[in-house]
Amino acid sequence: MSDAPPIIFNPLDPAFIRDPYPTYRQLQTQAPVYRTPLGVWLVSRYRDVSQVLRDPRFEHRFDDMARRRGGARAATSPAFQSLSRWLIVLNPPDHTRLRALLAKGFTARRVEALRPQVQAVIDSLIDDIVADGQADLVQVFNRPLPVIVICQLLGIPESDWTRFMDESCLPPQILAPRPLSGAEIDEMDAAILAIEGYLGELCDARRKQPQDDLTTALVEAEEAGDRLSHDELIATMVLLFFAGHETTVNLISNGLNALFQHPEALARLRAEPALIPNAVEEMLRYDNPAQLAGVRCCTEPVTLSGVELPAGTQVAPLIGAANRDPEVFDDPDTFDIGRSFAVNKVLSFGGGYHHCIGAQLARMETSLALASLLERLPELALENLDEPARLTSYTLRGLSAQPARWTTPAT
Repeated sequence: MSDAPPIIFNPLDPAFIRDPYPTYRQLQTQAPVYRTPLGVWLVSRYRDVSQVLRDPRFEHRFDDMARRRGGARAATSPAFQSLSRWLIVLNPPDHTRLRALLAKGFTARRVEALRPQVQAVIDSLIDDIVADGQADLVQVFNRPLPVIVICQLLGIPESDWTRFMDESCLPPQILAPRPLSGAEIDEMDAAILAIEGYLGELCDARRKQPQDDLTTALVEAEEAGDRLSHDELIATMVLLFFAGHETTVNLISNGLNALFQHPEALARLRAEPALIPNAVEEMLRYDNPAQLAGVRCCTEPVTLSGVELPAGTQVAPLIGAANRDPEVFDDPDTFDIGRSFAVNKVLSFGGGYHHCIGAQLARMETSLALASLLERLPELALENLDEPARLTSYTLRGLSAQPARWTTPAT
């Protein structure tokens, strides 16, 4: 009989939300392919997670997921109807067509051209707080930065930015992999209807008067004579807004917390700022903002870590666990900003045809944010490092607050 403690996977447990990594290691060691009480199988090893993300035998089954989360309400809910058109839940050929259209407007060149604009946003946000000496970084910096950037990218007028700063604009439970209450669905529906109405008017305005922004590019995007339908266009913009800021908010928050928990890494980064891009990769690996990728369904029998899964099995890849797999990363629980990623890449932005199209922008924003915070806020220090105010969401791992202090410039 094994002396190993039983595996208790409860993503709603506050202790798990605070630190899921011991549970991940237990899964990797004892049950790398683990069946939950809901019948979904979790995979936690890097090679299995990577396969599920890339293997075309694993498909999204949105209707099944929607029924599990929303019951009968899913069929009529505006939120679930919008979700059904999001690129992240589509399979080829629909995914292929929409991604090709989206790529026309969301190019690497367009993203790189945003660098001076992103830096200007960062400078302005720090200008607003530098004389205060203290603030909640989530509220005054981590969240406003990616929200403003995606608003600028889409061409949303500055007068409307504040409406997108509120967390209720797109409630976090919209991606929670659990059954939702009627009240939660009501909140999601109201939020989706509001943002879809706004973005619909923005698209109508760009059709009449094109501008140099991503909204115009998406309205005009065409591939082999095809265009985004109105519903596809709006759903894609909602996804871009949600994915374009939520991941980056939490990446900056988690990354700062990890960095300041490790003074030796902080000192090294201050001394070697050229390490910042590599430090961002380590932040993604060490405490990824997206812990769980969307549930897939295998279309034929597949064997993972010696466990044969029959066709139709629901499989959930644990990205947060894969990024700390000791078979892939040396000393995976050690935060090492000098770690090499030449061979093994982090899976934080997914893989295969579902690799996040906004990964380049998230990395850029975080790198520029780190460099500017460390340079412009002397002796920056974070409070509550050991017990940060965590979001209650499991899928989206981040902080609800990040109180900080720094020395104010001499007057």
